[in-house]
Amino acid sequence: MKTITSGRADHIIGGLGATGGTGLVSKGNHVTFKNGAADGVFGTSMEETTNAHTVEGNYVDFENGTANSVFGAFNKGTGETKGNYITFKGGSVTKDVLGAFIVNAANSSAVTGNRVTYASGTVSRDVQGAYSQGTGEMKENSVTVQSGTVQGGICGAVNAGTAGDVTQNSVQFNGGTATAGVGVTGGSVIAAASSGSVTGNHVEATGGTSNILTGGSHYGSGALTGNHVELRGGT
Repeated sequence: MKTITSGRADHIIGGLGATGGTGLVSKGNHVTFKNGAADGVFGTSMEETTNAHTVEGNYVDFENGTANSVFGAFNKGTGETKGNYITFKGGSVTKDVLGAFIVNAANSSAVTGNRVTYASGTVSRDVQGAYSQGTGEMKENSVTVQSGTVQGGICGAVNAGTAGDVTQNSVQFNGGTATAGVGVTGGSVIAAASSGSVTGNHVEATGGTSNILTGGSHYGSGALTGNHVELRGGT
């Protein structure tokens, strides 16, 4: 665990899986970040591209600091990515806040149960439960928004690979403002070449402001079924 209460660093990483660490297991690493400044804040960063172990239960508590990017888990390996999360309680981020970020296109393992709880603050780009460039199924990833401003999109799960189903991901939108044209989306496939399905994703809005609420979106050739939006409040 790393705790930062002031000062500045380029990158702050709870647990680093260094290049060459094929046998490393990344689990339960943690950063508490309050009132500091950093380029990147990571619960864990798995740098070894051949590491097939699960990246699990890593997290960041972020409060009133400034950073370029915040990731619960950053995974370059080929293993499953699950249960990583961020609690964001204020501050400013100039890029993205992602519960999990899977960057290896060869990763076909599942991405499940990653999440972001966003209580307040300002993010200049996206807030997502999980973002994957791989081909594994993305299931039950989520974002909860209570207040604050997100200038990009808010999405439970985004798949940018050539395959990979996006299933039962969600956003609970209770307050705050999503200012980008894409608004709030439960789950999305964004690659035109993707054959993955988008199924059973949802958004529930009880407050806040967004120009669009979308249960599920698809820019490829797979199925788009059973996604939904519940509007109980907000504008």
